[in-house]
Amino acid sequence: NPVGVAACRAAYENGDKWVDEMTDYIGGNMKLLKSLLAKSLPKAVLAEAEGTYLAWADFSAYGLSDDELMRRVTEKGGISVNPGFIYGEGGKGFLRINVGCPKRYVEEAVLRLKTALEDVI
Repeated sequence: NPVGVAACRAAYENGDKWVDEMTDYIGGNMKLLKSLLAKSLPKAVLAEAEGTYLAWADFSAYGLSDDELMRRVTEKGGISVNPGFIYGEGGKGFLRINVGCPKRYVEEAVLRLKTALEDVI
């Protein structure tokens, strides 16, 4: 439709600043997540991001089954993440965490993950 075409054109012609700012913000959230995990859940390993706002974090060192990890994260932590096992065998023990959000949500997510895993840290 004409409105969609105009919006698309405006984004391509005038969106550079917004994209740069958003990329910087998400990059900052990735760094924040990595730093907070290192302090709060040091066995968790965050993969280097490759152009996405979805963090790929390995929690397998905590020795929990995928079902137990997800139960704790959702029930005790009260957060929603994607379990890594749905992406194949190599994703067992991983969580996919969205950092395309305000920084305070990243901070809150790590606090909740810590609560979910407090007895196995």
